Amino acid sequence: MKSPRASSVSGTFLLSSVDRLGRAIDPLVLALRDKAPRQPAAKDLAQAEISLLFDEVMATYGKVTRQIVYRRLEGFSWKEIATECGLSTHAAEARYSRALAQARKFLQIPWSRH
Repeated sequence: MKSPRASSVSGTFLLSSVDRLGRAIDPLVLALRDKAPRQPAAKDLAQAEISLLFDEVMATYGKVTRQIVYRRLEGFSWKEIATECGLSTHAAEARYSRALAQARKFLQIPWSRH
């Protein structure tokens, strides 16, 4: 009995894949499937949209505000951010707060603290 992983065409062995049930998949089907355009997963599209929106929002900020937002997202403390930007901690927090308000307005997200 032949192995389901190999088929002979004109004396040449072509390796093929096996489906979940152990049946050999025709090499032509594999070739066509590999060349068929793939639709990105919904999760990938959502992530791309979020990334695009984030970039658009960040583009509306000044250089220092962008730096504050990036550093805060990276987990830096207010003191570290303030020192790096040459600001007081209060000023860094205030810029961050205004940046969030601006982002909410840009994205038209209603916000309330519950």
